[in-house]
Amino acid sequence: MPGPKADINLDEPEVNLDPDDTPSNPSEASAEPGDKASDLASTNTAVAQNSSSLIGLADQQPSIVADHPDFWVVNKPIGWTVQRDEQAPSVLQWLEETYGAKVYPVHRLDKPTSGLLLVAKTTVGNRALSQAFAQRGIEKTYLALSDKKPLKKQGWVKGDMAVSRRSQWKLLRTVANPAVTQFTSSLLANGLRGFILHPKTGKTHQLRVALKSLGCPILGDSLYAGTAADRVYLHAWKIAFQFQDIQHAYQVDPTDGLFGAWPLEQNG
Repeated sequence: MPGPKADINLDEPEVNLDPDDTPSNPSEASAEPGDKASDLASTNTAVAQNSSSLIGLADQQPSIVADHPDFWVVNKPIGWTVQRDEQAPSVLQWLEETYGAKVYPVHRLDKPTSGLLLVAKTTVGNRALSQAFAQRGIEKTYLALSDKKPLKKQGWVKGDMAVSRRSQWKLLRTVANPAVTQFTSSLLANGLRGFILHPKTGKTHQLRVALKSLGCPILGDSLYAGTAADRVYLHAWKIAFQFQDIQHAYQVDPTDGLFGAWPLEQNG
């Protein structure tokens, strides 16, 4: 007997919606001003105008958002890796050299992703926070931009993931050990759509594959057929967790490039 199917996958155009999913209305293709070709052209112009001002962003330094005795919360710039990399600056190496301390990576962000990164300072912090991640006790929220209209405006993307070609990952039809992402989206200016993403699991390239599967790859994500831009528009926006019976919550808004089109204060 075949197993359960994923809610959405890369190889099939159909989308199986959960009961709380809200599908896009086909009639909206001409009704939404943000889907007009003129708006998309304006977006591409804005990308070109912003590219020159964002050159050298990878040279920016990380910043400390929270300095706890057992962990740091770091704001990672785009172009930085977490682990040591000969081709790019490393956040862990920067922490070691700046603070002269041993560091423990609790989770990771892709090199082109900006935003909040949790790094343990002590074995106690590493053990507790790693366990919290493993038990899905850490809540993460990401922001993404796309210039494409999604197959559905909000809901879930669920499915197993496997290595594909050219360093890509793909979403499978099965759900034996699935990647799970909840999302909402809203129409922004200049033909852009903003996505608020809540990953419930921590698979490699999970969010990038999820938006690709929705027909709206992340702006600037050339690996997954996103429209060319000055950066990959994916940002780790919020992180919340409990540590030693105290609730911690942190937020860093993105400030560069086309993220400026998003009135984030309306989303809390």
